[in-house]
Formats: sequence, C-alpha cells, structure tokens
Amino acid sequence: MEKVAFSRVFNVEPNSEVFETIYTVSSAKVLDVEEIAVSFPVSTMYQLRVYFYNGEIMILPTDPNFPITGENVTVTFKNPFSLFSNERLRIRLVNTSTTETRTCIVKVEGIIRWEYILK
Repeated sequence: MEKVAFSRVFNVEPNSEVFETIYTVSSAKVLDVEEIAVSFPVSTMYQLRVYFYNGEIMILPTDPNFPITGENVTVTFKNPFSLFSNERLRIRLVNTSTTETRTCIVKVEGIIRWEYILK
C-alpha cells in the first residue's frame, strides 16, 4: 500500500465552468480515498459550486441539487469512495458570479493498493 496526498488551487473565471481530471488510477490498482476537503476562502460568497465525478458519473455531492459550496469554510468528506483501475477522479467547478473570479483549494488523501481479482 502506498499513501497518496495532493492539493490544488482552482481559480474559476466569472460566469464559467471548469471540468477536468485531477487523478487517474494506475492499471491493476485501487485508490481508497480517505478524505476530500474543499476550502472556500473569504469572499467566495457561495458562488463557487464544486462537484466530483468518477469519469462522467457524479459521486459527490450525492444530490446535484445541493452542490459543495461555502464561504470561509472547509467542507470535508471522510472515506467517501474508492476508484479502481484506470478510473478518473474528475472535478467540476461552476462560478456563478458574473464579475469575480472565485477560488477554492481541494485536498485529496488516500491509499493506493493492488486490485485483487477473484477467479
């Protein structure tokens, strides 16, 4: 098993959206995500909405009507999911402000292990 941890700052232009891959699981491996944290600085004003996907399937939040958002807060999810061989963790960020760039910091921690296939 191998520990993986990374963080990234996202800046999203006014009235725009970002949708990109932030991690791809290696072949024959599994990523057990232990924690995902999204930090919203002061002045985000709940105008930045964050969603996580496994490829094209939304996995967080579990209800798309309640996006991950905030103001001067960190939203943390403990042990939310696992991703398997060649699956991609993707993030979608939507800035609803028409005038201001909005920022958040995303931190992901987990364990990478071999994928065992039972025959």
